[in-house]
Amino acid sequence: TRRRDSPQFSYLGIDVIISRTPSLTKIDVLEINAPPSLDTATGLKDAEMTHEKNVKGIVEEIVLGRRKTEEERVWHNLVPIPPEVTVEKENAPTTNTTSQRSESIMRMKYALLERRFAKTKTPPTPSLVQNWCRSQFQYYTSSTSPPSFFENAGGAQVPSPVTSSMLSSLSNRWRSNHGALQKSQAVTALQHLLGFSPSEFDVDLNVNSTMIFKDLARICVQELVEGDEIVVSTSNHCANYDCWIEEAEKKNIKVVKWDVLKNMPHHPHGWFPTNPPTPPTSTLLPPITPRTKILVIPHSSNVLGVLAPLPDILPPLLSISPNLRIITDGVAAAPHRYVGPLSSSTTHYVVSLHKLFGPHLGVCFTRKSHPRPTTSGTPNFEACSGCLGLLSYFLSLSSLTSSLDPSQTYSSILSRSLTVPQSRPLIQNAFHLIELSESLPSSLLLDKIRFKWPNVNLISHFDDDISFSQRLRLPLITFYHTSLPSSLISEMLKSSNIVVRNGTFLSDEPLKCWCDNRRLGFEEFKIRGGAVRVSIAHYNTREEVERMCEVLEGIDGW
Repeated sequence: TRRRDSPQFSYLGIDVIISRTPSLTKIDVLEINAPPSLDTATGLKDAEMTHEKNVKGIVEEIVLGRRKTEEERVWHNLVPIPPEVTVEKENAPTTNTTSQRSESIMRMKYALLERRFAKTKTPPTPSLVQNWCRSQFQYYTSSTSPPSFFENAGGAQVPSPVTSSMLSSLSNRWRSNHGALQKSQAVTALQHLLGFSPSEFDVDLNVNSTMIFKDLARICVQELVEGDEIVVSTSNHCANYDCWIEEAEKKNIKVVKWDVLKNMPHHPHGWFPTNPPTPPTSTLLPPITPRTKILVIPHSSNVLGVLAPLPDILPPLLSISPNLRIITDGVAAAPHRYVGPLSSSTTHYVVSLHKLFGPHLGVCFTRKSHPRPTTSGTPNFEACSGCLGLLSYFLSLSSLTSSLDPSQTYSSILSRSLTVPQSRPLIQNAFHLIELSESLPSSLLLDKIRFKWPNVNLISHFDDDISFSQRLRLPLITFYHTSLPSSLISEMLKSSNIVVRNGTFLSDEPLKCWCDNRRLGFEEFKIRGGAVRVSIAHYNTREEVERMCEVLEGIDGW
């Protein structure tokens, strides 16, 4: 719909009533207007087809409900359809001058839009994206029935361009020439892939992210003096938690632990049937004071699965402590969302490429003028070459819905004739397709936990309520069964050729807090195998999740 502050045109109006109970969410469609007014009824073929497809899609998804395949969707007329009435152009009722002018403007806008669409490809469905993606991974192409792999948060599968690039590097080793070039090109590729401009950020590579965090803690804490403070989120992975506590103790620096989940209102299934109560303000924002010099936070916890809206949270903190260093763990978030927008506020952003479908390599983006982690020894040139293959994969993925030439764009990026701001829309488009592919499988499992499985608790933030933005929900789903040990659940799935993981995932602090909120002993929690984590990637399909749910529902006591 058209907003006052937006130049876009109106194109759909829909009125619905949403009613929700603990066991059911119901959506009643009152009215759909597409186009919503005479001004937007252009008569252009593609424009009217767009309106028709939108109405049909809404009716299919909301009124008729989702079916497994397009062929299984059947239309049912809820009311008799009146005879079609057509009005010849010469007999059409006249409109006032303002309406005619609006209609002319709309026709022009639609015509321009059609011209732009003519240069792009038809947006694919999630299943088409998944099929293409699976064709790029040897894990799927080398076997007719590979295990359903849902342990991507521990290390994702690798696409063929990555393995091919690494093999090429191994097959033609020339350290002083090829090696140095591969490292330089890898840095350029990663700047574009994650959206951190070289004019603002330096890039450092290390064997893994744990080593980067340890080095940052050592260097940054050394600069602190008595009276300074460090704020550390308890939602952090231990790799970005323990090292800060240890270094602060050495210098007797005060550490303030920010317990994001403490005193948070909660529901057994991780959502609220009515409007959630407002948590204390102190739990929503980090407890920053003018004495705070370092903030250590995750972009997303590897067990809670909710993306922190850091672009909104971080800028106001800098007005309280202008020289605040913000150390952000992006390991869990980067495989699922484009993290470029975060670059405007963070000072350090760290990722692990083996969870981003790449080689085993840690990467740190450091804002200019801030301390950088040290690197020593010869870099892994084969892994650097793998970064080039990863960029190639993302550009090919983006080309599914754009007119770009992946090879030409790849060359333009490595030659640095294409800047990070210029390539940003292309990489954003690839991540949009990743999000599109992940949404249906993850929603299926989340809905089962929320509405169908009363003995299963979702481990997450309070804002995992379905009324909140689903874009903050990552396909990283951790749950706990009230009567069945997580170790048993994991083994049952493994015996059915389904790969998940159980345990605490080196994230004891957020899980301790979650257990405390539910008066569940953490030691008992660990004895029973901790939690079960299902981490979905863009190559996982709805059918794989449906099969997993069938296996789970077949376990005695589920």
